[in-house]
Amino acid sequence: MKTLNSLGDLARAFEQNAKQMSVRIAAAMRTSAIAVVDAAKDEFGSDGKALGWPELSDATKAEHVRNGYEENVPLLASGALRDSIQYRSSEKSFEVGSDSQIAVYQELGTATIPPRPFLAPALHNKIPSILETVGKAVEKALGGEK
Repeated sequence: MKTLNSLGDLARAFEQNAKQMSVRIAAAMRTSAIAVVDAAKDEFGSDGKALGWPELSDATKAEHVRNGYEENVPLLASGALRDSIQYRSSEKSFEVGSDSQIAVYQELGTATIPPRPFLAPALHNKIPSILETVGKAVEKALGGEK
């Protein structure tokens, strides 16, 4: 532990910790965003039973086969939806999503498509690791680690 000999030393330590906090939290946000993206992408290619997704309709399975895709693999037909998942992060937050309208249809469902959420469950399942990542960043910054 570092010994502080004056109020000036204490002020400088606080200033340094504040700078480290910003850098470490930004890195934690980026790391957490990437973890959520990876978790969401991992659902593609599964049957979705672990997330409670309904099985594909017979018509959709037949369409997959006609187009050269696996029969009962929801969301993965071409891989375009999976590949559209991106993130943005800053010093205080992150966002994970897709600019594909199909992502909205799949995540929330429509009148003819049952919901097959992949973004919300990915975030939900990563909350413990996000809290740990951010907590460690704060701890290291407050402890003055470089």
